[in-house]
Amino acid sequence: PKSHTIQSFRLIDALLAPPSPLKASEAARDALDSTRKGDTPEIRAELLRRLGNSLYQTGDFVGAVRNLEQALNTFLNNQDFVKQAACLQTLGVCYLSLGQVDRASDCFSQALETHP
Repeated sequence: PKSHTIQSFRLIDALLAPPSPLKASEAARDALDSTRKGDTPEIRAELLRRLGNSLYQTGDFVGAVRNLEQALNTFLNNQDFVKQAACLQTLGVCYLSLGQVDRASDCFSQALETHP
């Protein structure tokens, strides 16, 4: 249900501040596991984005990229420019951390074009 997902968003945010990225990633995974096929793609994308952000903070850059890319595709389809830019920015940092400078640069450029 939508109220359960909203509660998951609040829990994830609370666990990220003060930083507890491991617990936040666990909460995001749990929320993703509990989403149903009937849930909107936007809700799943937001959960994927938050999972990607928490994985980035734990140093799991590959896992973060995987989840952020999935979220980004939904945000692109929905023309949600703010969330597109947020995903691209974090993706850029992850790619930079993985030594993929060209991909990082592309992400940062796209983020700036999407939502200056």
